[in-house]
Amino acid sequence: MERTKQVRVLILNEMENLEKRLFRLEQGFELQFRLGPTLQGKDITVYTNYPAPGESFSRLKFRALEWHNPTGREDDSDKNCHLDLQIAGSFQYYFNHVKEKSGEGYIVVDPILRVGADNHVLHLDCVTLQTFLSKCLGPFDE
Repeated sequence: MERTKQVRVLILNEMENLEKRLFRLEQGFELQFRLGPTLQGKDITVYTNYPAPGESFSRLKFRALEWHNPTGREDDSDKNCHLDLQIAGSFQYYFNHVKEKSGEGYIVVDPILRVGADNHVLHLDCVTLQTFLSKCLGPFDE
């Protein structure tokens, strides 16, 4: 059975700073950026440091995303730009209106962990990490 691609939509609004909000996505998802009501009819450019296919990741290297208009109409109601999320990591995006930053945010793409001889997928919710501060353990008897 073939899995269908899941699409997640992120609505962009003017002067919206989403730095402190976590958008957690999975590998294989498609993320679409769409214009919210405050940006309709404006010339918006979306930039991201998510690498283009075949390129390596660089935190400081941003690229502009291309707008797609599936209906072919002149209005912005269905216009979107998208990313096919195939690489795990934390990535940044921002968007400009007339060369002035109008909003930004981050997305996190979860890795796919595989274990065992049969490459069984291990969900991230199954992973536990325990840390401690050694100075809080108390003295050791010699």
